[in-house]
Amino acid sequence: MMNEPKRLQLNHERLQWLHPTIKPKVHAVLTDLQGHGLRPVLASSTFRTPAEQRRLKAQGRSKVSWSFHCARMNGRPAALAADIVEADMGWGAPRKFWLMLGSSATAHGMQWGGFWGLRLWQRRRVRRLWKHGAWNSSVALGWDPAHIQTAKFSLRKARRLFG
Repeated sequence: MMNEPKRLQLNHERLQWLHPTIKPKVHAVLTDLQGHGLRPVLASSTFRTPAEQRRLKAQGRSKVSWSFHCARMNGRPAALAADIVEADMGWGAPRKFWLMLGSSATAHGMQWGGFWGLRLWQRRRVRRLWKHGAWNSSVALGWDPAHIQTAKFSLRKARRLFG
């Protein structure tokens, strides 16, 4: 079980890996989740080298060889995406955690990986559940519910600017 000072320290350290345009948004998402009694932590995968990203693609855990997680500015990490997991359960968090993460991320103008792979009607259903606070619903989730990313750049543009 991760103690609270350790979780807060990891979040503080890992927020430094983020691009200045998304750092306040990710911080706001963490704050929202904490306000609901959840214990979010930025995963170590929030910033990745291009080699790490290619390895994840080769393992079938990503669909791209360069991702928003690989962005750099002036040679320093400046990820345009974050993976947020539950401090004690990691990627095994309950559906409530993922739904609240997605709701908060989209409310702060970010894209959410929990929609990836879902049909339009499924995404609409998730949004309706958010509206009604139905956090424990058995609704389908996309293939990367821990992932949030900028909505400001396409992957191609981000790679050109920050790759």
